[in-house]
Amino acid sequence: MEYYSLSLKELAEWYNFKQAIVEYSVNGYIADVGVECYELKNFFEYSEYDPFFDEDESNYEKHYRKINTGNFVFEVNVTHSMEEKKILAFQCHSVPFLEFKPQQIEEGFIFTVTAVHIPDFLVYLLEKVKIFLSKEFEDELFELGKKMYENARENELKKELRIEVINQLAKELENVNFRQHISRVQFEKMNTITAQVYKTKVKTEELLYQIKYKPYLLSSISKLHEEYKVKVLIGEKTSTSKEKVVGFSFLLPDKYLYGQQLKEIMQYVLSELKNKP
Repeated sequence: MEYYSLSLKELAEWYNFKQAIVEYSVNGYIADVGVECYELKNFFEYSEYDPFFDEDESNYEKHYRKINTGNFVFEVNVTHSMEEKKILAFQCHSVPFLEFKPQQIEEGFIFTVTAVHIPDFLVYLLEKVKIFLSKEFEDELFELGKKMYENARENELKKELRIEVINQLAKELENVNFRQHISRVQFEKMNTITAQVYKTKVKTEELLYQIKYKPYLLSSISKLHEEYKVKVLIGEKTSTSKEKVVGFSFLLPDKYLYGQQLKEIMQYVLSELKNKP
């Protein structure tokens, strides 16, 4: 849209045009045309409306009051545009104005707006355009809205289904004993602490009680074996092939702790999935 026609009639009704004066003084500046704007409001005795009241009767002033609504300015751009100071003065004092450039054509004259400050009226026009477009493209807007609703509803249903599945999984999780699903090999890997000499390679593992000759073991290690399952790591350094004790592994005795920890991890993951947008 390159141009939009402004209706002088609509403008007059919106700003309550009443009397136009040429070379009118407004806020210290002379306007080409100044328009006094005011409303006539009814003020009946006892605040009662009189449907038979005749505006032409002599008591007109008794029932009507003039409510000043400000001024409106028209500027004609013939030789030059409005000065910047004049524009700023009108804007700062909320004086609406239109500057237009007249052009003669075969049918008469057209007036092209070159400067404007009518914010309230433009908001009104924007609402009119919205209403017009909504009627003009009613079918398209309906289909677009329908599609947006269907997409939103589909996403909502997916979210509801996901939450329902997660809630069911969380409920079933309470009755699962994870320890029963951990094999002996897995349990030992998860629950074993290894102490090994740096840059050594383990060749075999022997339980501490199975080793008869223990020249390299400290008495404290033997004491630990009374409470923990201790394995002796037998291997060799990378620089030699001679076998010797290179470390120990200790199997912690808690049989049920890891099952509970796995359950808590699963519950946390489900909670995160449930709260995911």
